[in-house]
Amino acid sequence: MDSGATFRSLPRLSPLPKREAASQLALQNRNEKLIEAMRDYLRCHYREPVGLHDLAASMHRNVCYLSTLFHQTEGVTIHHYLEELRLASAREMLRDPRCRVGEVAQAAGYSSPDAFRHAFKAREGISPAAWRARQP
Repeated sequence: MDSGATFRSLPRLSPLPKREAASQLALQNRNEKLIEAMRDYLRCHYREPVGLHDLAASMHRNVCYLSTLFHQTEGVTIHHYLEELRLASAREMLRDPRCRVGEVAQAAGYSSPDAFRHAFKAREGISPAAWRARQP
């Protein structure tokens, strides 16, 4: 028996059977919804001392799974995303000269004014007070 003839007579297989493609699409949709729920949670709670375990508990998922999924999808870590939310809020508040830097730090979700100053300077290259002075 010619083994070449046997393989030639087999039907061609599609790269991904329809059932697997449908399940992949369903998984992708679930992941997109999960990522959006994570972003919503972080936007609602960034002013609080929220951590990865809090997020995972609210999503009823494993910490490692969420962390990996978020990083692969968003291109940044959850910590980085949370920090950007806090800093964006802080920049808005710093535009008001009546707000003290310590008040801004607390309102933006930082544990201390020093932690806020350090994060702000690392991202902006200058202190919050110097940044405020440069604003029109």
